[in-house]
Amino acid sequence: MLNIFIGAGLIVVCSMLGKVKAQKLKNEYLFFSSLRSFCKSYETNLAYGKKDLTVFLNETYALTEFTEVLNNFILNSQIALPNYLNAKEVYDVTNFFNELGKSDSASQLITVKSYYNTFLDVEKVKNDEFKKHYSAYLKIGFSIGFMLFLVVI
Repeated sequence: MLNIFIGAGLIVVCSMLGKVKAQKLKNEYLFFSSLRSFCKSYETNLAYGKKDLTVFLNETYALTEFTEVLNNFILNSQIALPNYLNAKEVYDVTNFFNELGKSDSASQLITVKSYYNTFLDVEKVKNDEFKKHYSAYLKIGFSIGFMLFLVVI
């Protein structure tokens, strides 16, 4: 009887580990999707709206990890990025935030378009990874837990 409870616990733990890994993929994709969307909105603002940067940054965006990074940048002028970004992504995102509002609108428009394309490419890669591996991580986590369940019984 105790073996069944231990086995069931192993299924739950392994399934949760698979879910955590799958959620990491989803968060990466959503972060870059929100960042790309922000770049497009800011590009439109630079070309047509001409709102002040502080006014533009205070506009509402969907609640994602990107929003937390953006709010931290607005309030503290610090860039606190999620730990799942690799070194190149951290470098690109940090440079993007450091360049916001530092030059005239024409130069910023060129810079934002460049970063938009960079983030679009990263978003496509993250989306492909998400589509390929999300369900696999969930299934692998459960399968490993079930195999351990069978071993324990």
